[in-house]
Amino acid sequence: MKADGETDTDTDAKRKCFVVSTIGEAGSAERDMADMVLEFLIEEALGDQYHVVRGDSDSNPGAITPQIVESILEADLVIADLSGFNPNVYYEVAIAHGYE
Repeated sequence: MKADGETDTDTDAKRKCFVVSTIGEAGSAERDMADMVLEFLIEEALGDQYHVVRGDSDSNPGAITPQIVESILEADLVIADLSGFNPNVYYEVAIAHGYE
């Protein structure tokens, strides 16, 4: 997600941070919490140095798992929000942990 005033050139020059997180349905309490963590904690702390991306920011259709795995493997930094107790998040953390 681009910060206000951020251009594609700014994004290309920054390192990539992929956020592993429970996302939830649009409008749900789970999504609202995930969005707040992303915006007010992660992007606030890292937005100047990293292009911060979460799985739902990819609008390209396709199989979710290969896209998520690719995003994890290509990221310079992976941050995991484990507060949602979501098995998919644990799986994605295992992928990031197992990759060298």
